[in-house]
Amino acid sequence: MTVDLATREWTTLVASPATPAYPVTIPSIIRCASFDGELVPAFVYARQDMLDKTDASVPVVIYIHGGPESQFVPNFVPANHTLSFQFLLNEMGVAVIAPNVRGSRGYGTRYMKADDQMKREDSVRDIGAILDWIAAHPSLDSKRVCVMGRSYGGYMVLASLVHYSPRLACGVATCGISDFVTFLESTAVSQPSLRSDAISVVQSTATSGSQRCARSCTTSRR
Repeated sequence: MTVDLATREWTTLVASPATPAYPVTIPSIIRCASFDGELVPAFVYARQDMLDKTDASVPVVIYIHGGPESQFVPNFVPANHTLSFQFLLNEMGVAVIAPNVRGSRGYGTRYMKADDQMKREDSVRDIGAILDWIAAHPSLDSKRVCVMGRSYGGYMVLASLVHYSPRLACGVATCGISDFVTFLESTAVSQPSLRSDAISVVQSTATSGSQRCARSCTTSRR
């Protein structure tokens, strides 16, 4: 838009986007208390008729953003999976929950740094809080929960499957980090000393192949 400073009149340069031809569900916002009382915000994509059910018939996808210092916001960018949310919801009857676990930006510095270094897995435990929220709602099927994410979100998927496999039906990790040692060793180095320090910390706390995924909380971010 432009504004005429003399008349203070606005002129629209680009027309408003047309209403989509397919059904669109606007997400609601919830805040789940995690293991330490931290409130974890999440966007819930679910139609009211789905939430009104009492037979636990609605399966759920938990979508975890990458980053890790990123943030999920509702949008229509295909790369962020949000368009597929509408398909899952309106065509397949699957509810979608997109949390901003600790470490996400947009909630202040304290929250963004709340999963740094040795607190890495605290963000994974936030997924446990989302699972608790699902279990507390009679319309949602807590036995049919999928966790999905890309890049660092893919790591979160793998870590969630390590910690919460009895509570998850499946996981979809797109280019997720499965071993932070090899990830740090094989990616471009912008700050060699910091990269070397991070590798040393991960190696000193991971004594087996499985622990290198589960114990990757020790990776430091700068």
